[in-house]
Amino acid sequence: MRTLFSVVGCLLGVAVASAGVASADPVSRDEFARRAASVPASVDVATPRATLTGGAGEAWNQGDPCCAPCPKFSLTIGAWVWGVKGTVGDNGREIDVDSDWTDTLDMLDKIEFAADVRARLKTGRWSFTLEVDGAKIADSAEFRDGAVAVDGEISLWTLQGQVGYHLAGGNLSCSPCSPVGCLEAYVGARAWWVDLEVDAVGTALPGARIDNSQSWVDPIVGLRGDLAFGGRWFALLEADIGGFGVGSDFSWHVMAAVGFKFNDHVAVEVGWKHLDVDYEDGAYVFDVALSGPFLAFTFTF
Repeated sequence: MRTLFSVVGCLLGVAVASAGVASADPVSRDEFARRAASVPASVDVATPRATLTGGAGEAWNQGDPCCAPCPKFSLTIGAWVWGVKGTVGDNGREIDVDSDWTDTLDMLDKIEFAADVRARLKTGRWSFTLEVDGAKIADSAEFRDGAVAVDGEISLWTLQGQVGYHLAGGNLSCSPCSPVGCLEAYVGARAWWVDLEVDAVGTALPGARIDNSQSWVDPIVGLRGDLAFGGRWFALLEADIGGFGVGSDFSWHVMAAVGFKFNDHVAVEVGWKHLDVDYEDGAYVFDVALSGPFLAFTFTF
């Protein structure tokens, strides 16, 4: 019986609804066609722009954090305090050179200069970098001609230019705080200017004083990785090889650093650089490894 009442109630509801529709103002067939024709066949739906603190460029680029839609220029200025180890020579003499970067640090007041300057431009997936390193070291290094200590001095400048292209990158996980990593490949050249002076003391050849300057250019190929931790901290790693007999016989370079952004325009970096080169030209030999920490400030425009 309860089921019967439920069915009757549903039928009454349908009847009332039908009566209401029937009592509404009728619409003629022509009027209905006219109204249907006025409805557009398609409707454009505008996708809302993302609102980001970085501006329109970052909103456009939110799908690819490794691509810079607007040119971004940065200038890094600091000092690389390196130790040197290897063999140098000329005029038939080969001198062993040995110093740790801590020796250099202990004698900072005797270093005539130590420079580490980088200028970098990023636009789209491309990057253009120019880097200058240089130092002049004498008392902090030990020069030995066989078993005899001699006075010597090394002045070194390197100028590196490279063009890079971002190969891959993005968020390392699905977390909102995920680090963002970018991988870049680059090619370029590193120019060397080396001035070597070693006294004649300690050799059987009294006239064999070394006082020579050499310069050469090494082609280089390398990879660079950038990692942004989602806050103000970041890290970078760069490595390349070069020479290939064009300038030096072989050279290689590794640089690793961590940094902290004070704001969008100023950051500090601290890291380690190692630069190894094997160069020979006739009697001239410069087969050394330069290694030590660096500290620098980066200004972004």
